[in-house]
Amino acid sequence: MANYLMTCSPEAWFEQYAPHSQWSDSDLDDLLQTLKQKSIWNSEGWTEILAAMQDRQTENNTYSPISKIAAAVAEQAQKMKGIAPTTKIQNAPHDWSVPEVPSHKWFPDLRGYLAKSQTIDPRTRESDSTNPQTFANDSSDMYPLVEEELQEPQRVELRKPRPSARLDGNSKGPKEQETKMNLSDVVAIGEFKREKKTADQRDNELKISGGATELLYNDPCRRFVNGFTIEKRNMRMWRFERSHVCFSQPFDFHKEAKLFLRYLLYIIFSSPKDLGFDPTVRRYFKPVTENADPPSSETDGCRYEIAYRYQIGNRFFLTEGPPISEEAAYWVASRATRVWRVREMIFQDHNKEHVYTLGECKVLKDAYLFEDAVLESVIRGQIMESLRHVDGVDLEDAACHFLDYELDEVVKLPDGDKEWREDDLISVTDANKRAYYNPAPKPSQPSPLPESQRTSTSQKDSNQPGATDASQQLPDGQTGRAKSYWDDLRYHRRKHVRTVITEVCQNMYEVDNWVTFLECMIHLIKGLNYMRQAGWVHRDISGGNCLWHPGSKQGKLADLEYARPYKHNSMLIHDPKTGTPAFMAVEYQERRYLFQPHQDPSQFQQMFDDDDFFLSKPSQPPIWNLPFAYHFYHDLESILWLYVWIAHFRPPSPCVPPAVFTPLSNTLRTLGNLFFVCGTDGNKTRLGAILTGKAPQNWFISRDLGQIYAGAHSAFILKGFMLLRPLVFAYEELESSLPDDTLPSGNPIWRDTHFGSALYDTFCNEVIEVLNRVRPRPAIHPMISISSRWEKTRRPPTTTQEPDSPTAHANELEMAGLSTSQ
Repeated sequence: MANYLMTCSPEAWFEQYAPHSQWSDSDLDDLLQTLKQKSIWNSEGWTEILAAMQDRQTENNTYSPISKIAAAVAEQAQKMKGIAPTTKIQNAPHDWSVPEVPSHKWFPDLRGYLAKSQTIDPRTRESDSTNPQTFANDSSDMYPLVEEELQEPQRVELRKPRPSARLDGNSKGPKEQETKMNLSDVVAIGEFKREKKTADQRDNELKISGGATELLYNDPCRRFVNGFTIEKRNMRMWRFERSHVCFSQPFDFHKEAKLFLRYLLYIIFSSPKDLGFDPTVRRYFKPVTENADPPSSETDGCRYEIAYRYQIGNRFFLTEGPPISEEAAYWVASRATRVWRVREMIFQDHNKEHVYTLGECKVLKDAYLFEDAVLESVIRGQIMESLRHVDGVDLEDAACHFLDYELDEVVKLPDGDKEWREDDLISVTDANKRAYYNPAPKPSQPSPLPESQRTSTSQKDSNQPGATDASQQLPDGQTGRAKSYWDDLRYHRRKHVRTVITEVCQNMYEVDNWVTFLECMIHLIKGLNYMRQAGWVHRDISGGNCLWHPGSKQGKLADLEYARPYKHNSMLIHDPKTGTPAFMAVEYQERRYLFQPHQDPSQFQQMFDDDDFFLSKPSQPPIWNLPFAYHFYHDLESILWLYVWIAHFRPPSPCVPPAVFTPLSNTLRTLGNLFFVCGTDGNKTRLGAILTGKAPQNWFISRDLGQIYAGAHSAFILKGFMLLRPLVFAYEELESSLPDDTLPSGNPIWRDTHFGSALYDTFCNEVIEVLNRVRPRPAIHPMISISSRWEKTRRPPTTTQEPDSPTAHANELEMAGLSTSQ
């Protein structure tokens, strides 16, 4: 989160993040007076907390009175305003809130939780209605006071929770147990320290950040998370959003008792929507019976699973099974992309949310994009419109290479009695300032262990800037890395986008057959050629964005949000990197051209015979000094690296017989890591392969890899690696002359006429040749998975992490501040 930290004054925090929580000074004065009468507060501060500090009580005992203060505030506010709380606040530092995904256990010192669960449970309740306005309750921002006791969160037996993207040895799934404090009902968290040393502040920051991460990842119904930290007397209020993290400047919560009360009142009495819950996403305890499709809500004795109902306009979609992808949602400031299989819900009566029928299976994508991002359906339409003007293009065939978008729009939230408004998340306001985290204290003495054995090396906290960043301030108070990103970040609000796709596809990580993979590769290459003819580059080719539709047996290009015209109108000299680092073209990772124009050998003699050669100003700059620009061949190179990745991590099953699975799989993993572990400077093995790719003697197929495939009589599959040679020749031919066109930003580029179909045809022919040899050999069709992408998003990364996952590589650069494709 280092590049997304901001701070503001406490008053600005309330104005920006709690605008609907309106409590006058007279209200606060009345509350304080009542609390004073009850000996909860006096002019010195909060009496029990001060007494515990003086008695040197433990941390938990010192701040445990906060829950008592909150209860007294809720009781008095009810009497004053005739309202009931939406949230209860509880000190429970030893209780574990049960999550709905396998999760790291965490124990916040304090948590606020919903007094009335928002879950739709057909066993115990009818319904409020499908109208989010009922849920949001924005007209009053508070629940009306009722005579009967508020409904407690449901006691729910969690069975078979949805799988997590972070399954590892340290993660614990929820056991089959009952609980009154599900993680999905937690509203806010607090962390306390008796001292205010830098180490105490850092510990609080790490804990509250970890807690907010778990909350946002656990719950698709959550838009943002609130929290607060206290170090001795200093309190800071926190907001974790998908666009940034902001904390208030510290204030003495004893002397500034009104600020503390305002925060408690905001947490206790605000509507669920104002506390971060999305009124257009609801949680269902969906009844599931064996061999029942669709499930019947009227069936007794059935098993209950958690599902989520997403709303787009006036249509509702219920998730089915675990998410197709949600690992990106673990990063707080990110796109937080979740992809689900869904079925449309058809209600007989909109006042009965648990009575419905289900439609055909589709795919729903939920993501927070930058506010200036163009929707994928719009980009697809622009590509197809451009192809209409290209002679000889089969528009019907071209359309088959892209997804069909049934719905694609910005999420709208109810806004009181007004029209629904688009859901956007703030990044920076005039009140916000750049903030820095508290660095870890340096060890008093170096470790006696060798470098390779130190925990601090093998488990380096790469989520934090290194010594060249936050710990070394520039004259203006900004860090070296953060300064360059701050100017871009301040404009990066995020908008909430929801997309429904009619085709349910498999991505390349899910494909389990070599024939299917090769057929898909052919279609992907053709799809990229269509994009070239339309004048567009994709810029984000990866295993997750290359899809196979089993129904039509068609490969499709997905995730067009980073696609743009080759000759685009951006005025930025340096565009931020997009895409998955594991599959990025080497030149793109290096941000430089690798092949210089051909020179006449006689020029070398002239350099030494004529002094003016060095003294005179060159007529043209060297190509490696020109600003880099992405072009069509870089997309094709990503296709090559996808082939190489599959060859290492999804080999034909005969390549790794059960008797020797472990040693051979370890070998493949090690070989693959040479190409797909990406640091901040890219991958040197791939760089070397590109630079020597045209020389047969410098093939980048290792002997070990060749022997593994030859042992299964399938070495011919590795012929796909030979795509490197024509690619390198194409690069050399292109870069043998300087660019002859420019972008509006001034960046030089080559005219699109330099890029023809020849290289695409070569790629297709090579893959077709491999396919024709694979198809008649059913024994080598099945793939075997050497590693699963679902196991790679551990945090922080360690040397034990299997780094072959494209997601893992994306995380490495993202944490280093070098990738904006989150």
